[in-house]
Amino acid sequence: SEKKASSIISQAKLKKAKTPYFFVVEAENFSKSKWLITDEKMLDSDFIDSFLTNIENGKEPISYISANVYNSPDSTFKEINRNMYHDIISDAENDVLLVITAPWCHHCKDFKPVINVTSRLFNENNIHAKFYWIDGTTNEIPDDFPEYSGFPTLFMFPANNKTAITFDGDR
Repeated sequence: SEKKASSIISQAKLKKAKTPYFFVVEAENFSKSKWLITDEKMLDSDFIDSFLTNIENGKEPISYISANVYNSPDSTFKEINRNMYHDIISDAENDVLLVITAPWCHHCKDFKPVINVTSRLFNENNIHAKFYWIDGTTNEIPDDFPEYSGFPTLFMFPANNKTAITFDGDR
């Protein structure tokens, strides 16, 4: 029913994906047990049969929504996605500044060019800091992601201590 479908989508924290897509959720644990197919090339009966068999046998990893990212090679303020998050913040040689944004947020739109210039200045002066942003609307945020209550929110992950420091000031 539409009510049940809305409940599943809400509880599973599903977000928009490119269509066509196919998903399976475990009824007892919507938010933690979901499997997605977002590539239309994989929507043939043999693949789906194998996909469902692997889920039943516990051999298919749970899916997380992770946006596609496209960064120019010379960019110093790079977009990341859910799948890159842990590798990025665990950089032992560099402080990491991470901004969580939303495409509809006017504060984010105003702020990103400022961070972009700042990242270039740091890079030109060989300061060991890396600058990244993640779209909080197109990525399923990891459970261990620092808490935030709005967009944009800035986090600093120092090279010597990867516990997030959250910017706590006015926009």
